[in-house]
Amino acid sequence: IAIASQPTISTTSMPGGEVGVAYSSGVSASGGNGSLTYTISNGTLQTGAIYLARDPGGAQGTLTVDTGGIVQANNEFIDLGLGAGSTGTVNANAGSISAKGIFVGGISTEARGTGVLNIAGGAVTASVLAGLTNSGQVRVWDTPGSAINLSAGSLTCDSLNTSGNPTRFNWTGGTLAITGAGVFLDNSAATLVQNTIQNNGNSTTLDGGGVYVVTGTATLITNTLAGNQAQRGGGV
Repeated sequence: IAIASQPTISTTSMPGGEVGVAYSSGVSASGGNGSLTYTISNGTLQTGAIYLARDPGGAQGTLTVDTGGIVQANNEFIDLGLGAGSTGTVNANAGSISAKGIFVGGISTEARGTGVLNIAGGAVTASVLAGLTNSGQVRVWDTPGSAINLSAGSLTCDSLNTSGNPTRFNWTGGTLAITGAGVFLDNSAATLVQNTIQNNGNSTTLDGGGVYVVTGTATLITNTLAGNQAQRGGGV
């Protein structure tokens, strides 16, 4: 039996940044066997855009946030599985993750690799920023293996897009809060079972405070819709 050595992070310092200039730096590690997973167990990681598995051809990247961990993407996007044939995974077990948009299995305009967002107790937020295209959006592309799994904790965003495949979003627990409408579907489909969709939208929301379907299909089974507002179709 061959026992691999314990992995250690060999990077001891990071180069300084310059205002107005894009910053890029890596963290190196040695030892272990196979791909390594970086876990934030305490403290705050403040970054620009986060790309997991950016390179094509089988690259793998995993980010795990546990109790006390905070990831702030500083008004940038989080892209999982950016490289074709690669896999990027985020495990939000606790703590919080915030970005202006989250794209799973590709970038905002194109499906590429495989992305998985597991929310099992953490708070994940995609915030709307004035004048920024795709801000507030969470999208999971219909690429093999890509999925958003919400079992505990919360997912807050302005719109949720499953790229027409409802199996890409699995909601078994936790809280889904969509500020544009409770559930927003555009060229998408979703099946919601035994969930509560409440207090979404306001007097300026045009359509579908609770569920807004532009094109696609929404299947509702034993759900509760309450307190949602819109100028047309406060509930659906």
